[in-house]
Amino acid sequence: MDIVNILLGPLVGTVFATFFAFVGTQINSIADKIQLGKFRRAFGSGLTDSDQVSLVMSGIYPTPDQNGDISLKKIGRDGKLRLIQKADEFRLVADGDLICASQIMSLLSKSLKGTPKIFFDDERLAFQTQSTIFIGAGISNMKVEGILQQRRRLKEKERAFDIIAVSGLAEEQIIKDYVNNQEYALSDHSEYAIVARMRHDRDAGGYFYVYIVAGQTKFGTEAAGHYLYQNWQKFSGYSKTTPDSETQAIILETGRRLPGGSRVVGEIIA
Repeated sequence: MDIVNILLGPLVGTVFATFFAFVGTQINSIADKIQLGKFRRAFGSGLTDSDQVSLVMSGIYPTPDQNGDISLKKIGRDGKLRLIQKADEFRLVADGDLICASQIMSLLSKSLKGTPKIFFDDERLAFQTQSTIFIGAGISNMKVEGILQQRRRLKEKERAFDIIAVSGLAEEQIIKDYVNNQEYALSDHSEYAIVARMRHDRDAGGYFYVYIVAGQTKFGTEAAGHYLYQNWQKFSGYSKTTPDSETQAIILETGRRLPGGSRVVGEIIA
């Protein structure tokens, strides 16, 4: 009997180890499928890869100096400034937009393969069939302003929300909530941001979403990106709880000196 136990012991252990490894793999596979399903409800049907989602932000070219040269300086790992030649190949992006974009890219990479496509707002886009996340308000991102201009043709309740630059200054932008008859203007202590999602149906079936993630200044844009990163499942839930709504948005209040810290002060469903 002892000889049998000696011979079968390792075999039994191997069988159990293999069985539990198989069960663990199946559980992880099911969890991944559930997560992917939530992502699709949040960001568009049929998604499998991050490159099926586009990010659009504002970027400007450096201005030539008095000699007509274009150059930028960067800080190396040693802390020293170095000159970047051929800087006309680079774009300057607001740091708030960049932080926001990095959070969204990190979010998408959690459940989707690859990396999202990144475009600047002066590039030609064909996002009629692809989910797109626009970073920044219309005063800086001309594509966002184009979307808002189209929506301004609708009745206010159908328009649901708007971001209006009263005098063309970022600091004087007002976020309007037409569904709940509220408006949010920048103050000395607080500013506001919006994470808005609009649904579009594809002619061939399925749907995609257009997001606007924007603040009244860079702190608000950072906070909006952080909120989407932390609370994307909120938008996945809308697809179940309000399946007939075409627009959902969250309004955030954030302290101007507390980037990333925010609280929800409004919700729009239309």
